[in-house]
Amino acid sequence: MSISDRRQKPLLRQASVRALDPDGIAVTSVGTLLFALAWVICLVERQWLAEIGYSWVEAVTLTGFAMGLIGMGVTYRGHLRNRSKAPENMPADDHAAEEQS
Repeated sequence: MSISDRRQKPLLRQASVRALDPDGIAVTSVGTLLFALAWVICLVERQWLAEIGYSWVEAVTLTGFAMGLIGMGVTYRGHLRNRSKAPENMPADDHAAEEQS
């Protein structure tokens, strides 16, 4: 038996737990909501931000909000694609967990 014939056991093994948010919709939604809230706060406090030299923060929060909207569209589209591939006798979430194992 040569060295190449032996199978090496993996050092790390992924736990067999189900993902809380396999599509990422909840994460992108919360992040987008937080950026939108931060942008509204920046709009209200625009004068104060300009006085202390942090007027750039408004652009950052607006960009984060816009990217979050794009991310929500992408994750929702992936969710619909995954749901259409799921077998009819199994809910979409169970199908995603089955692929993990």
